[in-house]
Amino acid sequence: MTAAEPNPAQQLPRSRWEYCLAWADLLMARHIERPRTDGTQPTEAEIAAFHGDDRPLIVVLIAAALHERMDHFALPDEELHLVPLGAPGEEGVTGTLRRHPYHALENTSVPAGPGQAEVHRLLNAARSDHPDERGLWDRIRCAAREIVIDVATFAGSPHQGRCHPLAQDSGTYWERGVMMADVLLGEQHRHQAARLAAVFGEED
Repeated sequence: MTAAEPNPAQQLPRSRWEYCLAWADLLMARHIERPRTDGTQPTEAEIAAFHGDDRPLIVVLIAAALHERMDHFALPDEELHLVPLGAPGEEGVTGTLRRHPYHALENTSVPAGPGQAEVHRLLNAARSDHPDERGLWDRIRCAAREIVIDVATFAGSPHQGRCHPLAQDSGTYWERGVMMADVLLGEQHRHQAARLAAVFGEED
């Protein structure tokens, strides 16, 4: 799988930043749709974050962390999907979101267009001394990291190609070095299963 192989029915992202936005939105969607193993329902705060004004801000922050890790590992365009969501030594996206999310936002080159306004909104909130703005920044930062951790934890490791040199065959998501490629392969399998279910359902 390469970064140039999304669903052909969808418009292809035209830049690295657009890939990051699309993949961040996918991570958000997978987190929302994944059944909870403990049987609990989302809280009102989570529902507000996932479907309200917080959602585009969370997506943009995850996208900035993806972009920062792509740059860190000097991934060429055809290998963007190899960006690690988690990795030993906190070298994945979750490490960026914990240690320096502001740095990721500030240093991501965002072209005019999708996500630009949200990046500026978050940077202003992070710089502000106002408690409401600081509260917004802390809420978005924590939500973004929790979403990536959740999706990476349950993603499995179906990708068989190049991975982090310290990644293990088993363990936590970061010990396994779960990558965006693993999530994308999971999406392919999910869509294939849905198509098969639709076919067999029609035959019934």
